[in-house]
Amino acid sequence: MDLEQPPAGPKTVTATRAAKDAARASISASRKKVSYGAQDRRGPLLWNSGLEKLTNQTRRPGQPADVGMNLYYEDLEWNPLFGPGDPSGILPRDTDQVPPRNMANAGGLILPWCSNSREVRQKAIVVHRLGEDLDTIEDPLLYIFQYYWDNVGYFLPATFGSFDEKISMGEGPSSSLNVDFILGPAGDLVARAWA
Repeated sequence: MDLEQPPAGPKTVTATRAAKDAARASISASRKKVSYGAQDRRGPLLWNSGLEKLTNQTRRPGQPADVGMNLYYEDLEWNPLFGPGDPSGILPRDTDQVPPRNMANAGGLILPWCSNSREVRQKAIVVHRLGEDLDTIEDPLLYIFQYYWDNVGYFLPATFGSFDEKISMGEGPSSSLNVDFILGPAGDLVARAWA
């Protein structure tokens, strides 16, 4: 007998944060930053880049208020025991406020290593469009990750067909990255990193 599940309601920031807070509370051990030093001749020099400042620049100051999009990021692989930083966060579009609201401090959130399409879909940090209410999580727009063999930050659009389509965020290897989300020439979301 097939048991039908009721359709899931819209995913919300409120529900996602409650689940992550519950996971944090269930872990009594202290969290630590994961990093790797130089390896021997069997492997490359490896380290995890930590994400610091994430900035939504899909709307620039002075542009009309309805330009750009609100964004939400979520680390698909975040582990409450080993995961430093904030595993999810809201990046509203700029509103010409001083100071701007369009920045989040990820606190060293580890940029996951990925080396194929399956790993990107399971482990990467996914960036979604966020509803005007700043709670309803809408379409995924892109994935950000670091490639295992060169330690460089990359992104892929959510609709990617092959891992070979990965696009460098322009920085790395580095132990700490800041990422700006901008609109590309075709109006698609693009990630640009700087150390």
